[in-house]
Amino acid sequence: MLKKFTNSIFKLFGLEMRRAEKRKNTYVSRSAWEYQSLYVMPNFGGTDRVIDIGCGAAPSPIASVLTDFFPDESIHRARPVVEDRPLIVCSANRMPIRDKFFDLSICSHVLEHVPDPASAASEIGRISKKGYLETPAYGKDVLVGTGHQHIWQVVNDNGQFHFFPYTQRQHQAHANSSFMSIWCQDEYHPWQPFFWERQDIFNAIQFWENSPNVCVHEIQFCKERQAVSEWQPIATERLPSTPSALSQEEIALLESCLISPDGGGAMRYLNGEFVDATGRIKYPVRGKRIYFEMAPLVELI
Repeated sequence: MLKKFTNSIFKLFGLEMRRAEKRKNTYVSRSAWEYQSLYVMPNFGGTDRVIDIGCGAAPSPIASVLTDFFPDESIHRARPVVEDRPLIVCSANRMPIRDKFFDLSICSHVLEHVPDPASAASEIGRISKKGYLETPAYGKDVLVGTGHQHIWQVVNDNGQFHFFPYTQRQHQAHANSSFMSIWCQDEYHPWQPFFWERQDIFNAIQFWENSPNVCVHEIQFCKERQAVSEWQPIATERLPSTPSALSQEEIALLESCLISPDGGGAMRYLNGEFVDATGRIKYPVRGKRIYFEMAPLVELI
């Protein structure tokens, strides 16, 4: 009754009372490329060869080759990996790619996951001439509760990344965060633009030349966590039966960049796989995936 009376009063003055509409959260769906491109594109030549290392579900649009060690479901990723271009299945610590083949590499939110970030940084510098490197800043992990997924907390000191191992207690503290819930909710909240507009604070960002600038603390911890082993041929029974979906242009690009595990031999495409001159070293192809090396069946954090 009161509502009808109020509406009638509003109409006398040519007005109408309406229910306030809730604003939607448009920030959580934004691509990281929106801010990453500000660092990358001034250093990108239109013909540069670009690789995205640990591409996950949101690879850079300028990359022609992708890599990921976990192409299937993984604790390290909330959404499926993108497979719209060649995807080399390998770790960041060992990639079957010629020295300095790529003009530019992009490695975003990867090194905080790997057991030996110094080795991975060296390998990234080996295969590319320059690159963009990003990890969460320590404060971000604490705030949004993502530290339990990571081995390392990262502090950016004037362009040098310092890696410190998380303790078990720190991992426990990061399991839940109300701020992450606010970031992912459908409704708008002032926290969302505050967080989005400060990606350079909540993330450690570095654009490097020659080699990434990293410093890993507690090296003994790093050595204990890494599993150093010789390259082993892929167990094909673990692979899907999907036929190769590589185009001729993609095959040509891969033949020019792929090398054997020892770094000495070229790889050529033959009957759905890349093979070395001896015929003993083979990288099976499934869809757009080129299987060089696979992660253990059980992932350890």
